[in-house]
Amino acid sequence: MQQQDILSHQNVLSSFADRAVNAKARQQLDDLNQCYKAISDKNSDLVNQLKLDVAMHEEFHDNFSGCTDLLNSLQSKISAVADLSGDKFATQTKLDVVKVCYKYICD
Repeated sequence: MQQQDILSHQNVLSSFADRAVNAKARQQLDDLNQCYKAISDKNSDLVNQLKLDVAMHEEFHDNFSGCTDLLNSLQSKISAVADLSGDKFATQTKLDVVKVCYKYICD
């Protein structure tokens, strides 16, 4: 919205340029045009930076969600094998699942 407001003033400046008749008025208009260009350039830079910030935030959010999903999955797998009752083979199988989960966390 701010960028549109800035750009909308370009027509006003052009109208002033058409009406300027003396050298002093033209100089003031040139100064005003330089100031306008500086504001417009700064605004464009800010908009571009904000676009980059939004993209980085979206990437962070996606990575965070993926990490949360992975941790929830690992927690579910570990909870499923938390009971150590049963024979040696069943306990060993459960321990293998925990080792696989540990490997995901460490890598």
